[in-house]
Amino acid sequence: MIQSFLVGEVFRFALRFIPSVFEKIADGVLEYLMQKQSIEYDKMKLELARINSSTQLDLADIKLEIEELKADQLIRLARIKAQKVKSGIQWIDGFNAFVRPLTSLFWIIVYPLLVWWSVKGGHL
Repeated sequence: MIQSFLVGEVFRFALRFIPSVFEKIADGVLEYLMQKQSIEYDKMKLELARINSSTQLDLADIKLEIEELKADQLIRLARIKAQKVKSGIQWIDGFNAFVRPLTSLFWIIVYPLLVWWSVKGGHL
């Protein structure tokens, strides 16, 4: 009788102890998985913050470059206006006025005709 009583107590102890051990193991695994997920979430937040900060820096750089271009535009306009100033000598002013049209005429009409004539005549 005492043996059955002792065996029954051992089984009852085992039946109560074993589930609590499994619960503690399951709680430990769950805690580990939650910490792992929390670490991954924190990593993603840091990456997002880094991307946002680099985007803000890029936007600041673009705005700075736009302001520089606006400042350079005024300088370029001043240079263009300075080139239109006449020297006072008629033949120099006339030559300056015809340089661009003569250059365009040469490259658009005369040079292709010279190449065509060279190919037709067998010189090339």
